[in-house]
Amino acid sequence: MLSVSLFSLASLVVAVHLLILARRSGESPELLLGSSFLLTLIGNSVITLVLGQGVGTGDLRIHVVQGGAFVLDVGFILAAVFVARVYRRDTAWAKALIWALSAVLLGSQIFTWVMMDPGRNFMGLYWMKFALRDFVYLWGGIEAIHYYRLMRKRVRHGISDPVVANRFLLWGVASGLGVLMVAAFQIGGVMGYGTLSASVWLTVGSFVGAPAALLFWLTFLAPQAYRRWVEQHSDFGVQHGCPTPPFSSGSPTSSKPRRR
Repeated sequence: MLSVSLFSLASLVVAVHLLILARRSGESPELLLGSSFLLTLIGNSVITLVLGQGVGTGDLRIHVVQGGAFVLDVGFILAAVFVARVYRRDTAWAKALIWALSAVLLGSQIFTWVMMDPGRNFMGLYWMKFALRDFVYLWGGIEAIHYYRLMRKRVRHGISDPVVANRFLLWGVASGLGVLMVAAFQIGGVMGYGTLSASVWLTVGSFVGAPAALLFWLTFLAPQAYRRWVEQHSDFGVQHGCPTPPFSSGSPTSSKPRRR
């Protein structure tokens, strides 16, 4: 579907952009998020190709699907590490959560792989993995919206960049759409590719994926015209007639903004 292709293309472009930034800056947040985008795209593509298009047969088909799911889970784990590193860097519970998330996702994947069953006889594990994947997007979205609210207060006083604050908002909303997209695709997979019920859920996920792709794109690759629009309509710009505050701070891939 076109919307799925758009989301995949946006994910690929954003991933390459972030990895290039990581190489130049040597910063881990860009590396984590760029790798997450790339690995989830690869994992999803493999699973969709095999299950959706009927590529491969027998044990080979099972191994390929499991391999794709393993890559997908690593991508989600890196996304969770990114959230913890940026928003909860020195928080013990966030570190413990990452370890627990990694153990459950990778451990259950290895278990089903060894058992040579892509989930047919282990639906409990399947739904648990689905819930954890969705949780990663949900966690990131909640943290982004929380810091958007903090940044907006700073923007009103002219001590933060409205474009950076807007990036937190875009990231938060895009993550929320990502939750819906992952849920729709996972439910469609359970229904069985090729069935009417699966087609409905996959269509829902595709329609959600299109605006999510646009928001992810604007978060990291916004054109200058959009940046000017955000500056002109910011609280500081409206109140003081100055579209750009004295200085900027923070971004979705940098250390979190300081609380006032």
